This record gives sequence, C-alpha cells and structure tokens, in this order.
Amino acid sequence: MKFTEKLVVEDYFIEKLPNLGWYIPTDEIECPPLPEQHRIAGILSAVDRKLELECRRKEKLERVKKGLMNELLTGRKRVNVENDGSIYK
Repeated sequence: MKFTEKLVVEDYFIEKLPNLGWYIPTDEIECPPLPEQHRIAGILSAVDRKLELECRRKEKLERVKKGLMNELLTGRKRVNVENDGSIYK
C-alpha cells in the first residue's frame, strides 16, 4: 500500500473528514506544467519505494530480533559476560 493510500485509510484522517465541511471553492486552481507534474510524481514514487523498502527491512529486523530473543530465552544461545560487565560473543 502506498503512503498516500495508507494516509487516506488511517483513523486519524477519517476522523477529521467531518470537520472539513463541504465548501468547494469556485476559483480555478492552477496546476504546474506537465513536465513538473511528472518530476513531482517521480519524487513521490521514489519516496513510496523507499518507505516500502524500509518497512520490509524493519519487518526483517523484527523477525531476527524475535529469533535471537527466543534463542536467548530458551538457553540455546549463551552470552558471556566478563567481570567488567562487557559482553562478548
């Protein structure tokens, strides 16, 4: 799911919709020229891709952490602590 799609379905966004009112301005809004729109769309797409990669990376790190915690808590992995409190291995 893209960031903008996620934003629209977030509870916070939906809660604020009733407060927006239904006033629709009659003035025309100028759009940037098409090349600039393409450039903006490219930047936003790159941000979406980066967010997706970071989310996948975070999920992977959380799975690794869960596995390591499981090994530590079940005793399959030991941690050596020296007298000075530093951890090795």
